[in-house]
Amino acid sequence: MSNEPDMQSWWRSSLVSGGNAPYIEALFEQYLTDPQSVAENWRQFFDSLPRVNGAVTDISHQGVQQYFRTQARQAPGRRAGMDDLSEEALEHERKQVQVMELLAGYRHRGHTKANLDPLGLAERHHSRALSLEYHGLNEADLDTKFRTGTTFFGFPDNIAPLRDILAAAEQTYAGTVGVETMHITDLEEKRWLQQQVEQNRGVPKLSRERELNLLAGLTSAEGLEQHLDGKYPGVKRFGLQGGESLIPLLDTLVQDAGAMG
Repeated sequence: MSNEPDMQSWWRSSLVSGGNAPYIEALFEQYLTDPQSVAENWRQFFDSLPRVNGAVTDISHQGVQQYFRTQARQAPGRRAGMDDLSEEALEHERKQVQVMELLAGYRHRGHTKANLDPLGLAERHHSRALSLEYHGLNEADLDTKFRTGTTFFGFPDNIAPLRDILAAAEQTYAGTVGVETMHITDLEEKRWLQQQVEQNRGVPKLSRERELNLLAGLTSAEGLEQHLDGKYPGVKRFGLQGGESLIPLLDTLVQDAGAMG
C-alpha cells in the first residue's frame, strides 16, 4: 500500500492536471454558456462542483479577459481606479463586460439559431446565451455604445451601439449559414476563421463573374447526378447527394491556392 499522501495520490491520478487544464477550462466555459452543449459525463462533473445557494457562481472568463486586454491597448498610461469612477461609469463598465459575454455567446452557440431549414420543418431550440436578458441587458441598452473587442466587424474604433453590435452578430452567426469555430483548439486558426466570417458578416463579397462560375459548377454537379440516376437506375453508386456545396468550396481553395502561386 502506498504511503503517498491522499492529495498527492489524487493529483497523480486525476484528469485535472496541468497538461489538459486548457481543454477542461474550455469545456467549462462552454458549460457556463450552455450546459446542454457539453457531453453528459462532463455536465455531471461540472454540476457536482461546489455551489453557493444552489447556483453556479462562476462566470465565463474569456470575455472578461478580452475586454481588459482591449482596455490596456486602447488606454495607455494610468487608468482611473474603481474608487474614482462614478456609479454611472461603473454600471457602463459592468454592461461592457456583459456585451463581451453576449458576443462570446454568439461565437459559441450562434449556429443553433442559424436558418438552416428553409421549409421550417425542424423544431428549433435557441440557446439562452443569445438573448439580451441572459446577459443582464435589455432594450434600453440598445442605443448605448460599447466596445466590440476586435476590429473584425469593421466598426470605427471598435465602438458601436449595442443595436448595431447585435445586428452584426445576428447576421454573421444566425443567418443562413451556420458558423461554429469555438471548438478549434489552435487560437491562431480560430481567430483567423472568426476574422474571415465577421468582416463579411457571413456573406462573402464575390464579383458577378465569380458568382456565375460557382453557379455553373453547382449546376454541372447536379446535372451529372441526375444523368447518372436516369442512366443507371437502381445501381449502387457514390455521389454528392446533398454535398453539392463541396464543389464551390474546393473550387475556391484551388483558385486561392493558384492566386498565391
